Amino acid sequence: RHLMEPTVCVTAIGPERLLSELAAALHATTGDRIDLHLFENSPYSPGWWWITVQSPTATKAHGIAALKAMMPEVDRVVVFGDQLNDLPMFRAADRAVAVANAHPDVREAACEVIGANSEDAVVQWMIDNA
Repeated sequence: RHLMEPTVCVTAIGPERLLSELAAALHATTGDRIDLHLFENSPYSPGWWWITVQSPTATKAHGIAALKAMMPEVDRVVVFGDQLNDLPMFRAADRAVAVANAHPDVREAACEVIGANSEDAVVQWMIDNA
């Protein structure tokens, strides 16, 4: 039931001015009916901005809640994040792990900070904690 609703997520990468204008127009038109995040200078594309626009049911946090409801036998959900849009996911999970190159607010919200994603720290964490 939780995953039967249509979900939509659109990500665009571009110049700050264009994406800021788009974010403002979308927010003015839709208010809180959509989940919208504007990221500056992602480490994956230096100098470019990212915007994600999605249905509230297409968020990582909603996905975690749906999986927990579908699989009550799972005793712990561990998530890994690096950007501000990961904060709701951190709150929905049982354990939140940030990579060293994460946004400072993400590192602050994490239960644990590991090495950078460029060092395969997530894979190493999974091997070490299997």
